[in-house]
Amino acid sequence: MQAFIEQELRKTERGGIDKLINYLKQSDFHTAPASTKFHGNFENGLAKHSYSVYEEFYRLNNELDLDVPQQSLVLTSILHDVCKIGAYKKNTKGYYWNKEQPKGHGKLSVSRIKEFIELTELEEALILYHMGPWNTVQFMGTDKGEYTLLELTTVWNRLKAVRFLYFADEMATITEEVR
Repeated sequence: MQAFIEQELRKTERGGIDKLINYLKQSDFHTAPASTKFHGNFENGLAKHSYSVYEEFYRLNNELDLDVPQQSLVLTSILHDVCKIGAYKKNTKGYYWNKEQPKGHGKLSVSRIKEFIELTELEEALILYHMGPWNTVQFMGTDKGEYTLLELTTVWNRLKAVRFLYFADEMATITEEVR
């Protein structure tokens, strides 16, 4: 899976992509869980989840003619959760949240990615809003939510593909929880 992820990222030929790939290698991206209790709560769950989101988003993009360029599809589906790098620690009872982890989800992922490569407006929106309503101020509270429900629906109406990365993430998550 690591080889596939690195190969697909390299194919984007985005300036700085090799540095981003090295960052992923040196971090726990390929070994970390995707969560502590739910989907992908096992070693390498984050990479597996990212791959599953890629597969779902690729399928939706083709079936629904979303017109998301392959470069953007790869970058956003595989990197949408880089905010989880360093987020979890492990003890004898399993994984737990690292309290020293920076706050944020979509915004943190965008910020980390932009340290290495440039993102298009679509790519930034895809990653920022990939949590859909789960990351709204209305659901999370004003101290944790990253956007309002109105901002989300405005983006969903303006950039149709953003809604479908959210759906791809949800489908991958639900599928992983069922297995």
